[in-house]
Amino acid sequence: MQLAVKPRYVHPTQSPRNLRLSLALVFLGYFTFALVLGTIPALMTTFQEKLSMSLSESALTQFFKDGGYLLLSLLGPMAIMSLGLKPSLVIAFLLTGGGSLMIALQPSDVSYLFAGIFFQGTGFGLGVLSLLAVLTGLKEKYQRLSMLYSLWGLAGFLAPALVAFVLARGFSHQLLYFVYAIAMALLAGLSILTHPSQSETKQTHWNEVAKLFANREIIGFGVTFLLIVACDAIVGTWVTSFVESRYEFSRSQSSSCLSLFWAAYSIGRFFGDTYIGRLGKIRSILVSCLVGAVGLTVFMFAGSKLATLGLATFGLGVSTMYPAMQGYVLERVEAQVRPHLNGFLHLTGALGCMALVRLSGILAEFNLLLPLSLSLALLVAIALMCLKFSSAEVARVKAQGIYT
Repeated sequence: MQLAVKPRYVHPTQSPRNLRLSLALVFLGYFTFALVLGTIPALMTTFQEKLSMSLSESALTQFFKDGGYLLLSLLGPMAIMSLGLKPSLVIAFLLTGGGSLMIALQPSDVSYLFAGIFFQGTGFGLGVLSLLAVLTGLKEKYQRLSMLYSLWGLAGFLAPALVAFVLARGFSHQLLYFVYAIAMALLAGLSILTHPSQSETKQTHWNEVAKLFANREIIGFGVTFLLIVACDAIVGTWVTSFVESRYEFSRSQSSSCLSLFWAAYSIGRFFGDTYIGRLGKIRSILVSCLVGAVGLTVFMFAGSKLATLGLATFGLGVSTMYPAMQGYVLERVEAQVRPHLNGFLHLTGALGCMALVRLSGILAEFNLLLPLSLSLALLVAIALMCLKFSSAEVARVKAQGIYT
């Protein structure tokens, strides 16, 4: 009897040991990537001092990090489908580890710093796509996307504290990057030990990918995704300036306000999978839009005493929209094209966010209420898009004769 051929990415029947290894790889890998990238802004003043960099030169670190990430968001799906999932994971960890080692071994060379940060960005771009492919290859109850993304906020808190701890004890930042290089080597070893669900018998043809991205519904998903990414990024960008200007907060108070926003955001994401599971993905986004809009309105207009409450409500509200939307999109496409779709979502999200944050900067020149109003308008647009997706889903079910 001939055995049935499994598709490339399916929900696997895994041994308990391999399931534990896969989950450990995904969560430890993502957290370590986030910690490495979160260290870059925390070391900005150190780089300026040690390497005699100007402010404009130090700003290039963000350019090289984002450039590497965007490049692999574009090319990463091709690498995963050509090389396989496990080799892509190993390469991603080694790229980031190699970049860390370059910074550690050549601490006084600006070109090595930029190259090292670029390699860290490329490793992160390929690594995130690969880790998501591992996670979405598991059974649905293990696909805790919201909890995974909460680790980004946790790393954002820990990275500056880790830098302060190392520097306060007289150690160089080189030590930190040596540790990162070792951690990435260990994660590369862990990825070799895991067996992600993948069959080499089914390849994705380019005409499948072309049809995917020519689909109007997929384009609509991409637009909604970039609106979600931009919505909280705009608020995070202008929180401190807004409260200092409108409510006359001190510099320390405005910094605390921003920390409160990200704390609420991270808490919302940590518990978000339960919330999304109970309400459903689209319904959870609609509720999030409503809660976020109420919180942002309170923050903008209710006065200084209620501003922090409104901001925390906004952070909790919008925190789960990203993983909910991503999960909704991925479950509607064939498994073998998910890496390409993930790359598309990440790329459109990053580029769209850059454009809308830039637009918010132009608006802020006139009045600091305007960029926050733009974020409020994005929430309305996200809700309308989700209502459209929901109605299309109902129409599709009716057309199939299932809906009675």
